[in-house]
Amino acid sequence: MIWIVVDKNIPYQQNISKFPCSVIVLDVFRNTLDRLVSLFPDLLLALESVRENTVIVISEKKDR
Repeated sequence: MIWIVVDKNIPYQQNISKFPCSVIVLDVFRNTLDRLVSLFPDLLLALESVRENTVIVISEKKDR
């Protein structure tokens, strides 16, 4: 199971190693559709290689 979230605090609030899942955090300045969609190519790459009990943070480019 993979959780895709925008809450940047999840890795600090939850002990991911206790659960049979992984978390992908979409780190955007503002939680708007256009900003989230811009991360989809990186998200698709992450989904191909994610392992259980891991946290992956995908951040938007700083030039926005």
